[in-house]
Amino acid sequence: MLTLRPPMRGFTLIELMVGLALLAFVLMLGVPSFGSFLQNQKLRDAGTTTLAAIQFARAEAIRLNSNVEFLMTTTEPDLGNFAGLAESTTGRNFLVRGNVYNPGTGTMDITMLEAKAEQEGSGTNAGTATGIELAATTGRVVFTPLGGTTLAADEVIQISNPAGGTCKASGGTMRCLNVVVTRGGQVRLCDPSVTTAGDTRRC
Repeated sequence: MLTLRPPMRGFTLIELMVGLALLAFVLMLGVPSFGSFLQNQKLRDAGTTTLAAIQFARAEAIRLNSNVEFLMTTTEPDLGNFAGLAESTTGRNFLVRGNVYNPGTGTMDITMLEAKAEQEGSGTNAGTATGIELAATTGRVVFTPLGGTTLAADEVIQISNPAGGTCKASGGTMRCLNVVVTRGGQVRLCDPSVTTAGDTRRC
């Protein structure tokens, strides 16, 4: 008795080609928004790194009962040069240093407590190829043992990404951020494009 095979199931070449064309079209629509997401993520990473370094400096000042300094600098900090580094309003390296008691000598010695060379997402000292730029009021914050600062006015560090585009506050797509340190020692990350009263993201 002759039995018939059931028809084979699958896709024809034309169906596969149409499916791949549709997939390619959908992916092309998503590429620009994904690129913008990645550029904005660089801003977020730079903002949280800056915030964490400043909060660490404040916590160390309280813990050590001594003045501790957060410094932005253009020179990469190391154990050989950290004591003499000067602040820079556009420096992309971070340094936290403070006076720490040395039981061996019985004196207070300046010590490097933390250093971040080439802040995440910022490129190199020679340029800003990856886009992140920082612009601070002074580039230096000294925290006192009670958690306050020696600032004459609030320190504002503006974080932007010109390689990704214009800041949202200026009509672009980049969610540029500010890190604000008040004279009283409060540190916060805020979004200058947010203008709604009562919004906690507002600067």
